[in-house]
Amino acid sequence: LSNLVLLNLGENEIQTLPIEFFTNLISLTKLYLDNNNLLEVRPEISKLSHLKELNLRSNQLIDLPSVMASLPSMALLDLDDNQWDNDAYKLAATDIHRFMQFLKQKKDIVSRNRSNTTSKEYRRTIRKQKLEETQKTRAEDIASSFMIVESKKSLYHLKGADRILVHRVEPTIESLNKGDVFILDIGKKIYIWPGPKSNLREKQKAIHFAGLLNEEEGGNAIVLLLNDDSKKSDRKEFFSLLGGKKSQVQSADDEDASVIEDYIMMTKLFHFRENEDSRLDIDIVVGVDLYKSMLDSSSCSVLDCGGDIWIWVGTFSSTNERSWAMLKAEELMGHGRRGNFAEILFVLDGVETLYFKENFVDWVDMSWDSAWVKAQARIEEIAKKEAELEAAQKAKASGQESSLEEYSEDVEEEEEEEDPHEDEKVQPSTSTEATLDGASNRRPTLQERMKAFESTTSKPTAQTKAGGYNVQAEIEKERDRERELAKEREKEKVKEKLKQRQQEKESQQDKGKTKEPEVDLEKEEEKRKQEERDREREKAKEKEREKVRMRMAAAGGALSFGNKSFEKEGSPSKVEPPSKAQESNQQEPKKKKKKKKKKK
Repeated sequence: LSNLVLLNLGENEIQTLPIEFFTNLISLTKLYLDNNNLLEVRPEISKLSHLKELNLRSNQLIDLPSVMASLPSMALLDLDDNQWDNDAYKLAATDIHRFMQFLKQKKDIVSRNRSNTTSKEYRRTIRKQKLEETQKTRAEDIASSFMIVESKKSLYHLKGADRILVHRVEPTIESLNKGDVFILDIGKKIYIWPGPKSNLREKQKAIHFAGLLNEEEGGNAIVLLLNDDSKKSDRKEFFSLLGGKKSQVQSADDEDASVIEDYIMMTKLFHFRENEDSRLDIDIVVGVDLYKSMLDSSSCSVLDCGGDIWIWVGTFSSTNERSWAMLKAEELMGHGRRGNFAEILFVLDGVETLYFKENFVDWVDMSWDSAWVKAQARIEEIAKKEAELEAAQKAKASGQESSLEEYSEDVEEEEEEEDPHEDEKVQPSTSTEATLDGASNRRPTLQERMKAFESTTSKPTAQTKAGGYNVQAEIEKERDRERELAKEREKEKVKEKLKQRQQEKESQQDKGKTKEPEVDLEKEEEKRKQEERDREREKAKEKEREKVRMRMAAAGGALSFGNKSFEKEGSPSKVEPPSKAQESNQQEPKKKKKKKKKKK
């Protein structure tokens, strides 16, 4: 690696670089560390004296060491998209020489533990990343720090009909019975011994649990199922490891349900939480089923099931909480009748062991149970259907609301376009228009139609009880009328445009002629309507006059309207019909005029 010239480590989520990185890669000229999570650049970078290009884009840097100014060959430096505390870092993209002078003069404000940084958010991010790193590597460090000489013997007892209970017992022949299944783990081999009277579910659970146990321990062990078809040597070895013979195995013990109830009653879960006043609160959960949600990452818990004791350490728990949890576990270990196999087991948040998870109802791996798998699939299917039904109902409700809004807007527009003097006219009723009350032939008002529409959205029927008014049909009629009106308007607009074009052509042909004044169609229409209104008013006045005349004639008086006069009945001034002599005298001048015309 000492002769390596170019190295690209972009997009690898690197947080720190080891010191050996800089001491072994002395000949590097181009180094790309973009799109990582670098928290700092070590001062040992000054050993890369041949470095010409350095890419630190898109990291979490807030400062660079001043020793970088001693890099003589540096020509290209990309520092964009970081969390710099000083604006002088922008000079790296424009003027590399001035930036190097700035690095010489500045003081390093960032230490390796980030204690002097001023960004609270950045400190919080760093603390969280360090905790996650510790959580991931702690188990590996523990395993690599010790050399395993011999694996410890562990005997697991599996019992139950519906819920299969798993707990560790003393690895002796006295712990076995013919009604349950037992698993013996010695590291290199894992033995599964089913009792002659054990049920099928216990055997299935034992095979599944042994496989998971082997995977957790590295997958190097040999899993052996001891039955009538297995080797005699394996069966003999199993009993010899427990210090006895098959004939010494006891008969089946108590019923499964009673044993599980006793186990649950013995279970105790202690929570240790430190409040804001640095006081420690201790909560105890006893005699109930345990669930994963009972554990809090900001606290510590101690689980006692009568045998082994677990100390569960939350990721964000304090040292005080951990100390008190350890003291409580040691106290519990000294009480009660526990076998020599019992011990205190540490469990870290996020890396819980298989054996620890078996104590929680919703944390147990049930993939071995075909009935449970089918039930889960059925539950997921039902949940999916319910979600689809709910989404369809929401869509339908939103569609009804939108249609109600559109309908109200259409009706409002229609009422705005109606004649404001229509109340003075007599509206003839038609047989096709339905009514809400069923008694009159009037058209329903806006409020009545809106109420009818709301009632149809809440009920499946589209007709009201009184009169059978079909709201949906009315809505369709209204929309059809609106469409027809829109088409007529469009036709009128087209006709007007054609007229305008014709007029323009005529004007172009007859340029010498005077242009006729343009006719305003809207004003003409308004004028026509006004004349109709005036005629109707005159008719109404004439009717009123006729009524007054009739009243006066009935009363026997006389009134005059214009050039006409009316007298009382029986008065001496009553007009009599003309006599025959008068009629002949009136006809004589007419005959003379006719004779004169003939002579001419």
